[in-house]
Amino acid sequence: MLEVEEPSAPSTDPFGNVRVGTTATTKIKRDEFGILWNAALEAGGVLVGNDVKITIDVSLIKQK
Repeated sequence: MLEVEEPSAPSTDPFGNVRVGTTATTKIKRDEFGILWNAALEAGGVLVGNDVKITIDVSLIKQK
């Protein structure tokens, strides 16, 4: 499930386009997708964590 922030207030870019933006985030577990590779570190622990955070930044332009 994506958690979506409230869209920003409309603003005008330097080219005269009206834009709004928002961000959506979610987290997945890579082992649920069959990605099991990892490597042990000398100091202990593993190289890659199982949780993967996904962030999507969106900028929308109003059509004229």
